[in-house]
Amino acid sequence: MNSNFPYLEFLEIAKEKREEIILDTYEENSPDLYDALYSNPHQEISIIKLEYYELKWIESYWKSIESRIARKEFSDKEKKELISKFSKWYDDFICSWNYTSFDAVVFEERRKILKALITVNNDWEKNIKRMDVLFEKDFKMLNKKIQELQED
Repeated sequence: MNSNFPYLEFLEIAKEKREEIILDTYEENSPDLYDALYSNPHQEISIIKLEYYELKWIESYWKSIESRIARKEFSDKEKKELISKFSKWYDDFICSWNYTSFDAVVFEERRKILKALITVNNDWEKNIKRMDVLFEKDFKMLNKKIQELQED
């Protein structure tokens, strides 16, 4: 494995994701973002819709990381090392955002999982699956909250 691979891949993912959010904004590629931007800004629901889009966008970073590692042929040891590096960077990325208390609760569990991944324990595949389950759970919670607010 090229020692620069993780750094170059993370930079490439960051570039792609920034381009994605720009295109989503300017070209209205994302119904979720469009809905959030054009909701009534005086209602709490518009903030929740924007947080929902943001959560999906942040999740897409992790999905890209998983995809990049899966596309290459690495030994188990190399995969563990890569997951550990990517997990550290992803955790730092999440922490760099200013989140509301709701978001802090959502990401706190993820941070615990990421910390476990960083230590490169033997259950790393299980932790990755837990990460995916948490993303799905968060989407369902946000959708439920959006529906409740729309009904009010």
